[in-house]
Amino acid sequence: MKLKEYLKQQKITQTELADKLKVKKQTVNSQIRYWEKGGTPTLRSILIWSKALNISKQKFYNLICK
Repeated sequence: MKLKEYLKQQKITQTELADKLKVKKQTVNSQIRYWEKGGTPTLRSILIWSKALNISKQKFYNLICK
């Protein structure tokens, strides 16, 4: 499962996620696209996003890297 699919399944909008991350929706969108194209997440991103989504760091990493 990819991150976009996970967000849809959990009924989390990019706007809601942006609010949790304290960034703009466009930032969330561009970051997801970057990872979908094979970009590597930073450790800081993994920590912040997994916390915002209330999932383990490993699960988040699997969502964006597999």
